[in-house]
Amino acid sequence: MIRPWLVILFLVLGGPALAGAVRVTSGEHDGFTRLVFEYGKPVDWSLGRNADGYQLRLSSEVPSYDLTAAFKLIGKSRLAAIWAAPDTGDISIGLACACHAIPFEFRPGIVVIDLKDGPPPAGSAFETALDGTLVAPIIQSPTARPRARPAVDGKISTESDAGAYDWTEAAYETLRPTAMQDEPGTEAKPTAASILLPPDPGLQPLRDDILQQMARGASQGVVEMTSPSPRGDGRTQDAFPSAQIRIGHAPTSVTRSVRSVNPELGADGTACIAQTALNIAEWGDDTLPVVDQMAILRNNLSGEFDKPDPIAVQQAAKFHLFLGFGAEARQLMSAFNLQDKETEIWRAISHIIDDQSDPEGIFRGQTACGGPAALWSALADDSLAEGKPIDTGAIRLAFSALPVHLRRLLGPGLTEKFLAIGDEDTARALSAAITRAPGDAGDKVSLIEAGIDLHAGNAEKSERIAEKVLSDPGPDQPEALIALTKARIAQKLPVTAEVALALQAHLSDHLGTSLEKPLNEALILAQAASGNFEAAFSGLQSFSEPEPEVWSLLVHLAPDAAFLALAVPDPAIALPNIPDETATEIARRLAGFGLGAPASAWLATVESPDPLLLAQTALKNGDGRAALRPLALSEGELAQELKLQALALIGENVQQAELLKEAGDLVAASAALARAGEWAELAETGDEPWKSVATRLSQTAPPAQEAPASPYGPLARGHDLAQAGEATRTAISLLLKATPTPTAQATSDIITAP
Repeated sequence: MIRPWLVILFLVLGGPALAGAVRVTSGEHDGFTRLVFEYGKPVDWSLGRNADGYQLRLSSEVPSYDLTAAFKLIGKSRLAAIWAAPDTGDISIGLACACHAIPFEFRPGIVVIDLKDGPPPAGSAFETALDGTLVAPIIQSPTARPRARPAVDGKISTESDAGAYDWTEAAYETLRPTAMQDEPGTEAKPTAASILLPPDPGLQPLRDDILQQMARGASQGVVEMTSPSPRGDGRTQDAFPSAQIRIGHAPTSVTRSVRSVNPELGADGTACIAQTALNIAEWGDDTLPVVDQMAILRNNLSGEFDKPDPIAVQQAAKFHLFLGFGAEARQLMSAFNLQDKETEIWRAISHIIDDQSDPEGIFRGQTACGGPAALWSALADDSLAEGKPIDTGAIRLAFSALPVHLRRLLGPGLTEKFLAIGDEDTARALSAAITRAPGDAGDKVSLIEAGIDLHAGNAEKSERIAEKVLSDPGPDQPEALIALTKARIAQKLPVTAEVALALQAHLSDHLGTSLEKPLNEALILAQAASGNFEAAFSGLQSFSEPEPEVWSLLVHLAPDAAFLALAVPDPAIALPNIPDETATEIARRLAGFGLGAPASAWLATVESPDPLLLAQTALKNGDGRAALRPLALSEGELAQELKLQALALIGENVQQAELLKEAGDLVAASAALARAGEWAELAETGDEPWKSVATRLSQTAPPAQEAPASPYGPLARGHDLAQAGEATRTAISLLLKATPTPTAQATSDIITAP
């Protein structure tokens, strides 16, 4: 049985007090800030004013205080500081507002002090010092800070008559020895000329800028300047012409706290949500049984007449968020109509925990914030854009501060987002924040490592991790199948049909969930990688995102029949928008089959096509001149061969011969000159046996009227012709023997290079 006073004590103090120390907790409310002191036994206490605010004193023994939780749930809009005097044990409460304190004893052993806005009630007994003297009220802006306390012998003075700290006093004491110019035994009054150094003209622009900025701050209420008061020791404000400066937030609507939001701005100008509103690790206790904490919180949701207790509802809702129960937290807030200034923040966190989008956009544009708001903004963002302002340091720090179970719950999706933008370092840091925690991290963390290894190019290791998870059936089988499919496809390896069937079964079980999209994508890719391209392309009609990968798998894994059935385009249908690399591979494989027209159609979709492949497809189409255009600036053996084929195709044998001569192939150059009928040039520069044949063919008989009379008559001339014919026949025979017989390989089109 749980005693009622224990329940109340838990709700008020948030947990048991530390042994041997008085725990001080706090809470923020509309119009006041509450401090709770748990002494554990009845005490005789008193509260009075001091120079900084208020002073709490016990008449009994001096206790020790635990002040670590004093600022966990509140900001510094009212309470600026709280400390205990080491000698007396008195608690000093420094104020940061024009407010007053109302103390009361909640029950014996529990003292509550409320810091309320505005002046104190008339005749309040707590506005005098503990020794009965009057203390002037603190008059300052609502967000000003208390005056600093001077150090005495290395300790902070807590005496009420210590007076306000004045930096001119410290400056005077520091410079006193250099200011004494009178006779020994007398104390001279320092002057500005004797203490201050001569002004440096080079610093005048800096002085002007500082003066301008201070003037602007003073006009906005951010900077408050006051002159030092006259001293009783004879020194006046003329001795120190400088002024005291106290800086604080301007009490304007621009800087006033709204829904616990601090003035820090996000990347798009929105105010960053304060860290105090997002300390989810403090909303529960990992060291206590969840059942016990849940029972205490749920047992006190309503009080007398079944009226909901707002504080209890808040604690219960936040505890559900601490556990990772987003839907339950929303139901609780709706059932009890919780209307707190931070309710919208808690509701947004509940959606993010349940892997849903933030409907109100509470964390939109806060990835650049310097606190935990950056983490929740990254979790709420469906896709982080590369180059977007992101404070990864704040995200890593806030993620490490989450309870281990929330790290394991939210880590996989968050690492995927950072891997998607190429931030492998942050993804590894998030994974390390999970694995370094004690206990078995589970298969989800293993799959995080698989995703990081895949992104880093180590697909084989990623595949081994996925197979290990699949070997032990559990709730992470869908994610493991997705990881296995991605790893196999990254290696351009086929996937078994059993994997595709398993993905299809899991897809039917996860329709409408966050896994539907990745399962659908993996299924289409697995169908293609298993050879079922018909099913894969049919699936692309309703889910087109993996289309580029499917076409890539078609090039590398599809058999010839399946490839030609899908890769030869229909002229009436536009080609898909796929990466240039994949389109180039499709065109190259089509050109290997001798299909120049469809290969040219795919190359037309490429922004900067390969000039050699363009020339090859043009030769397949029988267009020599089109083949020469992309080869104009190309070099290399293959480019040279393609140029020769294009020139031969259009009958430019002379140009072909020139290229062959430049390459040093005189035999082929001679053959090209022979095809062009350039016998004179061939006779002069050709190679044997072409040169001999060309020499004889280029020789012409002199005209008949100019031929000298042969002394031997017609018979001798016939004999000479017979001898010349025999020599020509011999030269031609030698040419035929030197020229190999053309083969099918030589007469066919050039085979597409891999």
